[in-house]
Amino acid sequence: MKNIQRFFPHVLVVISVLFLVLFYGDLFYRSNSHLFNVTGDAIKNYYTYAAHSKQQEFIQFEQMNYPYGENFLYLDCHPVFTVIIKIVAKIFPGIHNYTIGIINFLMLFGIALTALFTYLILVKFKTDKLFALFGAFAISILSPQLFRITSHFALSYSFFIPLTWFLYIRFRESENKLRWSFIIMANSIFWYFIHGYMGMITVAFIFLTFLINFLFEKKKFMLAREWMYLFIQTIIPLAFFYIFIRVTDTHPGRNDQPYGILTYVANFQSVFLPSHPPLKNFYNDIFKIETNWEGWAYIGIGSILFILAYVLNSVLKIFRIRMVKDATFNNDKILVPSLIASVILLFLSMGYPFKLNMEYLLDWFPIINNFRGIARFSWPFYYTISISTIVFFSLLLPSGKSRFVVFIILLFIPFSYILEGLPHHETVRKKMTGYPNLFNAKYLPESFIQGLNFADSNKYQAIVPLPFFHIGCEDYKAIGTDKSHITSMVISYHSGIPIMGNYSTNTSIIESKNLIQVLSPNCYNKAIIFDIQSRKPFLVVHTNEDLNKYESDLLFRSQKIFSCGDFTLYSISYDNLLVNNSKTLITDYQKIKDHLTAKNGFMVSGSDTSGYLFFDSFENGKSDTTHTGMRAMKGQFKKYTPVVNIDPKKLTVDKEYTVSFWMYNQGEKFGQGALSSMAFVQTKDRDGKINWISTTNPARSVVIDGDWNLVELTFKMPSAVGELGVYIKGDDKSEKFFYLDDLLIKEKDVDVYKVIRESNGIIKELFANNNFIK
Repeated sequence: MKNIQRFFPHVLVVISVLFLVLFYGDLFYRSNSHLFNVTGDAIKNYYTYAAHSKQQEFIQFEQMNYPYGENFLYLDCHPVFTVIIKIVAKIFPGIHNYTIGIINFLMLFGIALTALFTYLILVKFKTDKLFALFGAFAISILSPQLFRITSHFALSYSFFIPLTWFLYIRFRESENKLRWSFIIMANSIFWYFIHGYMGMITVAFIFLTFLINFLFEKKKFMLAREWMYLFIQTIIPLAFFYIFIRVTDTHPGRNDQPYGILTYVANFQSVFLPSHPPLKNFYNDIFKIETNWEGWAYIGIGSILFILAYVLNSVLKIFRIRMVKDATFNNDKILVPSLIASVILLFLSMGYPFKLNMEYLLDWFPIINNFRGIARFSWPFYYTISISTIVFFSLLLPSGKSRFVVFIILLFIPFSYILEGLPHHETVRKKMTGYPNLFNAKYLPESFIQGLNFADSNKYQAIVPLPFFHIGCEDYKAIGTDKSHITSMVISYHSGIPIMGNYSTNTSIIESKNLIQVLSPNCYNKAIIFDIQSRKPFLVVHTNEDLNKYESDLLFRSQKIFSCGDFTLYSISYDNLLVNNSKTLITDYQKIKDHLTAKNGFMVSGSDTSGYLFFDSFENGKSDTTHTGMRAMKGQFKKYTPVVNIDPKKLTVDKEYTVSFWMYNQGEKFGQGALSSMAFVQTKDRDGKINWISTTNPARSVVIDGDWNLVELTFKMPSAVGELGVYIKGDDKSEKFFYLDDLLIKEKDVDVYKVIRESNGIIKELFANNNFIK
C-alpha cells in the first residue's frame, strides 16, 4: 500500500487535470485560442498583461493613460509574468503569440496545484493518505477564488494560500529555518508582484500565525532568532514592496482613502451560507441570503459539520465523554495557530474592528486603506477550516476491520465539497464565453484586420475611444462601454498606438482630471496640452454606439477614415482636439445674436419669452471661493443641502429642463473627495412622497474650467408635484465642505447667452449655456 501511496500526488494531479478537461473542454487544452471573458475588468486585464509583455519598458506601462502612462503595479497585469515574457522574447520572440494561452492555462491548472499543495499539507498533519487524496481534490473544487477566473485573473491562482502554508510547515519542521525563511520571503515577494492583495494576504497570514504560535510556545517569544525569522518572512517582503512602489511610482496624487474599505466586505452569510444553488435555495427560505460577491468564501457544509462536531466533542469532554480523541488536533502547534490566524483575518475581511465605531484605526494603519477589497482576506480561513475538517474527521478512522466501512461513510465530507463546488464551476463555465483570442492576429475578425490598416502608429500619437472611458480614479471618471473598451484595446495592442484614456486602479487625480478635460468644449484651456509633446493627429475609435453631447461634438470635429459594422475610425487634428477656440465661438455668436430674444437680462434662442429661466450667482453665499463674482455657496457633504427650490407651477408638465452649476474641485490632497457626492432633482408630491427624478455624480462631469467642474442634470417635469428642488448629498460621515457657484435652470432646447464683458465693441467674455467663454 505504501508503494502505491507514494504515487498519490501524481494521481491527484491527473484526476484534477481530467476534471478540468471534462468540465472546461477546449477552454483548457486550447487555452490560447480563447479569451475567458471580455466584459468588465476581464478585457482590461488581458490587454494590460499582453501589451505590457510586448512593450520594451519594464515598469512603466505606456499603452494607456496617454501621455502619462502608468506604473505596472496598478494594472492587474501579472508583473512577474510580463517581465519573464519580455526576457524570454529576446530569444523566442514568437512567445507573444502565446501570452494569453499561458495565463489561461495557469489559471485553470492552478486548481490542480491547489489540490496538490492541499494534499501535501494534509499529509504533514498525519492524515490518512487516501482520505487526504479525496479531501485535497474536494477542497480545490470549492475554492472561493474560482470566480476570479472570468475577470480578476491575477487573483485566480487559488494555490497561493496552500503553497504559502506548506512552506511555513516546512519551515517549522526544518533544521535549517533560515533557508526556509528566505524561501517564504521570496514566495511573498513573488505574490506581491502577481497582485498586491495576494502578497499582503500571505504576509498577514504568516505574521499572525507567528504571533499565535508565540502564545502556544511562549519560550519562542524570548528567542531573538524567532523574531529574525518573522522579520525575514513578513517585514522584508512588505517593506520591499512598499519601497519599490515609492521609488518607481512617478504619478502624483493617488487617492489614499479609496472607496470601499467597509463596503467590499465579507459577512456571516457569504462565508457560512452557500452563494449558489442548490443549497442556497433551501437556506434562502430561512435566512434570506444577502451577500457581496467580493465576500464569497463559502466554506461548505463539510466544514460546518466539523465546527458543530468539534463544539459537540468539546462539550461532551466536560462530561468525560469523548466522541473523537482530538488531543493531537488540539495540541498541533502549526495547525491550530494557523487556524486562529485565519479567523482573525476573517474578522478583518468582515470589516472588524472598524465597523464598531473604530474607523479611526484606519488613520493609524493607513496601508489598510489601500486594500479596499478586504473581503479577500477571508480566503485563508476557507483553506485552514477545510483542511482542519479533513484532519479532524480522519481521526474517526479506526484501525480494525471496520476501517473500510467508516472510511466510506466519512467520504461524505469531501464529496460534500465537490457537490457544492460543481454549481460554482457550472456558473463560471457559462460566463466563459470562449470569445476568440483577439490578442493573437490569427483569431482577429475581418473588421479588425481591415481597420488596423488605417491605424498607423507613425501617423497617430494616441487613440481617443468613443464612448470615452477613464476608469480608476474616484474623483474623475468616465465609464464608456464594454464595446468601447474591447475595440480600442484590441486596436491599441496590434497597432502599438497608446490609448488616451485609462482603465486601471487608483489613478493619479491630477492625470485623471487632465484626461477627462479632453472632452470639455474647446472654449477652455486644457491642461494636458503642456504634457503632450507631439503635434500628430489622434485616432478616434467610435464603436457606433450612442454618445453624449460632448463626445458627439468631438466626433463632429473629426474626419472619417474607415467604417464597418462594428466600429468607425476617425482622425482628429491636434488643434481640433486640444487648442482653445473661444474666438471662433464668439464669432459664431455674433452671427446669430440678432436672431435672439431678450429675457431676464439674457439673450435666448427663439422668440418665445414665456419659458422658464433662472440664474443664481450666489452673491449672498457664505464662501469667497468663487467661480465668478465675490461670493459662492458653501455646504457640508454629510447634510442634505438644498441648492435651489423651484416653484413647480412655473414649469410645464412633461417638458424637459436642464440644471447646471459649477462645483469647486480643489482642496487638500489634490482635491481628493472635493466632488464626492450625489446631485439630484427631488420632488415631493401632495402626499409627501419623495422622488429623485434626475441624479448625477459630480465626479462624472467632463466640463472642467481649472478648479471648477460644470455639473449638469436633465429632468422632465412630472405632474402633481407639490415641491421641487435641487440638492447635494455626500457621505454621512464626511466632514468635507463643497463650494458651488453660477446655477442655471432653463428649458433643454433653449440656448441662453449673455455678453459679460466687451471692449470697443469686441466681446471679451461670453456666457453661453453656463459656459464662460473668454
